[in-house]
Amino acid sequence: MEEITNSIEGESTDKIQSVGRRKIQGKLLWSFMILIALTLLVIAITFISQTYAQRTINDLVQVHGKIARLSLETEKTLRVMQGYEKDFLLQHERIGIREAKEQYLTPFIEQGGDAYRTLYEIQSLSEAAADTEAVQSAQSAMDSINEYLSAFVGTVNILELRVDKEFGELVKLEESVVALGEATSATPSPKVRNQFFLLKAALQDYLMVQTPENGSKVIEVQDKLTALVNSPAIPAPNKALLDETLGEFVKWYAEVKKTDTTIVERIQEYQSAAANAEPVIRSFLDVAVKNEAAATKDMEDTSAMVQKIVLGVGVMAVLFAIFIAIRISKGLTNQVNHIMGLLAEMESENYGARTKVVSDDELGVMAVTLNNMLDNITILIQSQDERNAIQESIMKLLEEISLLSDGDFTARAEVTEDLTGAIADSFNAMADQFSDIISKVKVATQAVGVTSE
Repeated sequence: MEEITNSIEGESTDKIQSVGRRKIQGKLLWSFMILIALTLLVIAITFISQTYAQRTINDLVQVHGKIARLSLETEKTLRVMQGYEKDFLLQHERIGIREAKEQYLTPFIEQGGDAYRTLYEIQSLSEAAADTEAVQSAQSAMDSINEYLSAFVGTVNILELRVDKEFGELVKLEESVVALGEATSATPSPKVRNQFFLLKAALQDYLMVQTPENGSKVIEVQDKLTALVNSPAIPAPNKALLDETLGEFVKWYAEVKKTDTTIVERIQEYQSAAANAEPVIRSFLDVAVKNEAAATKDMEDTSAMVQKIVLGVGVMAVLFAIFIAIRISKGLTNQVNHIMGLLAEMESENYGARTKVVSDDELGVMAVTLNNMLDNITILIQSQDERNAIQESIMKLLEEISLLSDGDFTARAEVTEDLTGAIADSFNAMADQFSDIISKVKVATQAVGVTSE
């Protein structure tokens, strides 16, 4: 019996080893690992999208938005500079060159420095955004601002030399006019005096508005006055004084006109520089607005794409989780249902029932072990019946033997096919021999009795 049990247990152990252990734990572990991997993927996608969105926001706020703001500031600064420039040109003669420099030139230079700094910041932002064209445009605008500053400052310096109250060209010109007027008033010729007044009026027109026409008119009147001075009607002493004073006038008028021509050229130069800077500065604003719109659209497209990816991965994770749950629950419930059915059969004392093994996990091992246990119980139950049958045969044999002990030598045991059959047969043979001996003893006893008689 023990050998049978050991063989059953060995067979069960082999089956358990062949099926394997911890299959449910492995399934759950792999399922959770896949779900964790999908979750990490969603997190990674979300993190990358947030990083890209943050970079796009930085481009919008820190680059394009800042470039747009700086462009507006630079354009405003340029307008202020142009206002100071015009005020200086209009007011310097009235309030004096020094006061005009303090009121208009100093803030003009400060505004130019601010414009240059904002343009340099725009250039730095464009370099960070790898916008080569914007970098070149910023450099061009900075060059124009520098040219505007230097040209206007140079013009102011020339104007200062022109209108200086002690050494200015206008002062020298006015002094020459006064001397020429004194010389003409001393001459007896009314034509010379009249021509001087015409020259003075033409000069005032020119000084009011420095146009080529007014300048040509001064030259024309000057030439007429020179012709009158050189006429024979003018006495020699007056002629010498007139020649000297007229020469001074011609000299200083030529200097003033030359200076005025230089000033006009300088004004055109710095105004052209300012005009060149304006479209460049305005282009920064246009490009910044365009780039901001493109970055906004890019961010919206990226956000939509990320939402789709996250939604797709999330749906995949949910479907996979549902599939795993159904698969595992189905595998568990199928084997559990078979085991519960077997337990119900065992409760009904149907020890011949067996459960199906439909899984290769711990529940399958449990089902195999349960079937082996039932096989062992069945063998044990069969051995108990045999033991009872042998015991009944022995008791019957003992009853039959007890008749012989009571002196019934005719009693015989029933010979059966089981284990007691051989014993009964031997007992019957012994009883026959014992009866034969008794018969012989009886015959000998009778013979002895007869002989004794």
